[in-house]
Amino acid sequence: MPLDNGTDGPQVNAQGALVVSFEDVGDDVYHPTSYCWYALRALSAYDLTGNEEYWRRSVATAQRLLDGADIDGEQCWLPYPFDYAPHGDSTITLHAPWYSGMAQGMALALCTRLARRASDQNLSTSAEQIRNSFFASTDGPHVTVTDSEGLTWLEEYSGDANPLYVINGHIYAMLGLAQYAQYTNDADVINLFSRAADTLKATFTRWRVPGGISYYCASDYCKNADWTPESYHRGVARLLQTLATITGDAEFRTMGLQLDADYSA
Repeated sequence: MPLDNGTDGPQVNAQGALVVSFEDVGDDVYHPTSYCWYALRALSAYDLTGNEEYWRRSVATAQRLLDGADIDGEQCWLPYPFDYAPHGDSTITLHAPWYSGMAQGMALALCTRLARRASDQNLSTSAEQIRNSFFASTDGPHVTVTDSEGLTWLEEYSGDANPLYVINGHIYAMLGLAQYAQYTNDADVINLFSRAADTLKATFTRWRVPGGISYYCASDYCKNADWTPESYHRGVARLLQTLATITGDAEFRTMGLQLDADYSA
């Protein structure tokens, strides 16, 4: 992970926090998923190298993430402050603020890991508040939804558009729950993780394309739009192997191998 600022590596501010720029949005955009990606990568680089600059950047980027959070009672929400149209389709535009199960899950993993390493009560509190967001009612901000078949989804794009049931976002949210449960043994989180795992198994034939590239999501939208990105397909196959490793469930390994066999170019 390069440390060059804004040349070969990402741009960071004086504190070491990631600076996110989007041409159509702005030069310093609050972007929860990008902050999580960067901070988690920096933390892993610190673990690998012992270079304190990686630790500084991970902590600073996590703080930037939390500085922009909304606290609603005992829940912590990471709002996206710009409109976004998944797949470039204006008919499913999410209007700000919207939320992401993927971002909430990655933030949960980040705060949990940092809190344990730094023995930081503020980070522990943030982790607990993010954890609570997964149990929010659908009357307000939420990322946990139940589909027409009674299956539990951790929705990547949660806002004023219908849920898409994006597979990789669902899994990244699961990994955040698993990280939190590993350190807390929280029974409700373990139960939610299990229900989310059951959802992947129950819907596999809905988003797998035998002999081809899998659908980006499990809703009818992705099938109708033929939304099948190659890099996403490979990423989901790897994520399924990760789930197999942390759960010991061979069915996830089989699912990942099936995706690899379907398309591995």
